[in-house]
Amino acid sequence: MELFEFALYFLLFSLGVSIVTGIRVAARRGLYNSLVGVSIVIIALATVLTVIGEIYAIQFSRDIALYLLALATMGALLISKIIKGEGI
Repeated sequence: MELFEFALYFLLFSLGVSIVTGIRVAARRGLYNSLVGVSIVIIALATVLTVIGEIYAIQFSRDIALYLLALATMGALLISKIIKGEGI
């Protein structure tokens, strides 16, 4: 096994751990914990999609990761505006 492959597998394992951590944070009480947990999961999932797309030469995985990040960011901004009471 090359060092590059080992680094990729270690990266995927680390991202899996961060996804589990994000789910645990999102499961706690409170809206802010949920937003932070979901953001952690979205960022880790987008990174996993990008890495898997590079490993297996899947062309559309970057597009899915980019859309996922954009929609998650817009959703978090909308929720925070609603919480502040400014409306949409």
